[in-house]
Amino acid sequence: SLGERAYAEHRQLFGDESVQTARSEWTLGWVLANQGDFAPARERLEHAIAVLDREEGPQSLTAADAREPLMELLFGAEGPRGALPVVERRLATYRAVLGERDVRTALSLSDFGVVVNELGRTAEAERAYRASAEILDALLPAADPRVAYPHSNLAGLLRESGRLPEAEIEARKALATRRKALGDHHPEIATTLGQLSRILLELGRFPEAEATAREALAVSEGRDRFNAAQSRALLASVLLKQGKAAGALALFEQCVVEHRALLPPDHVLNYSIQVNRARALEAVGRTAEASAEVRRLLPLLRAKGVEATGPLEGAQQLAERLGVAG
Repeated sequence: SLGERAYAEHRQLFGDESVQTARSEWTLGWVLANQGDFAPARERLEHAIAVLDREEGPQSLTAADAREPLMELLFGAEGPRGALPVVERRLATYRAVLGERDVRTALSLSDFGVVVNELGRTAEAERAYRASAEILDALLPAADPRVAYPHSNLAGLLRESGRLPEAEIEARKALATRRKALGDHHPEIATTLGQLSRILLELGRFPEAEATAREALAVSEGRDRFNAAQSRALLASVLLKQGKAAGALALFEQCVVEHRALLPPDHVLNYSIQVNRARALEAVGRTAEASAEVRRLLPLLRAKGVEATGPLEGAQQLAERLGVAG
């Protein structure tokens, strides 16, 4: 790749421990991370950051920039605790060098919010999201897609906290920005529509939730298989909530096949879809099939532990209604 070639050329010209080589090394690490080559990506990123910290000092902006892909890699591999020291160091550098009212500081502040929210520090996360949104709203044009980032994150936090009217406002802000920046057919539009549809569903505004879920599916169908599968599952949930059980079951049947093709067999999303399919089977009166399915799923979900808390609770509730033992 071009990244590997640039890194090799810089090593030959400047040596392994130079700033020039470190800059090309972190770019290569970012490329490897995007390709899913996580172990070599982490090695490249950590070495590049160590060189930049040593050669440019503790307030190196290049090292702070390089910490972004490392943060994302560690978040995926080790969870929020692994990513927290990296995101804290990055944010501290931007604040010290660029000041509080800077685009990179604001975006890093929103990243910090994502990490601490996953650690259960929701008040701290909310403050970070709101501060990030205020800075980006002031500094960037309304059509810049980066403006949507903290609003979308804040919408998710507010929804999880049960503050649904506030969540709707933030989700609509994110959607409006992304429509201006990206048009109506970008994958991020489908994701944001899905977020809004879930909020509307929980608000009990079922026709709006259905229309929004259908738009999300229309945007992603044929363009993004995973987003399409997620949008289809959401639409099925909206239909089931409205008592349109036959339509919901047909969609969940399709979702089971799609998710199995896209994800590992024991991925929690596969189990979540299968629990919802069992709920739809119950709703159409196929209770024997629903009972057999929930009986199969319960031990698998228990084995997944806290990762499967949501689908496990759904399966247990269904088991109680169906009189399934264990």
